[in-house]
Amino acid sequence: MRIVAHGKEYNPDTSQFICDVPGGALMRKVRKSKEFYIYNAHAATNKEMITPVSWPDASNYVKTYGSKEQWIEMFTAYEKSDTVSKNSDRNRVSLDDYHYIKALRNADRLNLSVKEYICRLIDKDDHNNNYCK
Repeated sequence: MRIVAHGKEYNPDTSQFICDVPGGALMRKVRKSKEFYIYNAHAATNKEMITPVSWPDASNYVKTYGSKEQWIEMFTAYEKSDTVSKNSDRNRVSLDDYHYIKALRNADRLNLSVKEYICRLIDKDDHNNNYCK
């Protein structure tokens, strides 16, 4: 069953149920694993409602209504890894020439590779709690 809402397509049958929250069930799209939504099916009216949920709000919902294990698995880097699978899409970032040159220049100034520089920026941003603003 596919539902079109907010300009996107949702399929509660193939989405992952995470936990019950006020307003319905918190779900995560399977294909795009960072897209969350609240699904509510009204039995009396036979109407289904979809409410998109941002990543920080989903994290708060899981922290409040889900299990600690779910929250750690979905929203933290609990066990930091220094290795990246070569078959993973996570190790591919495309930059336009302008931003690549700027990254290369700044990385060189700090005696870092571009990858190390990008990881440094991500860690610095995370350290400043910018993920929940």
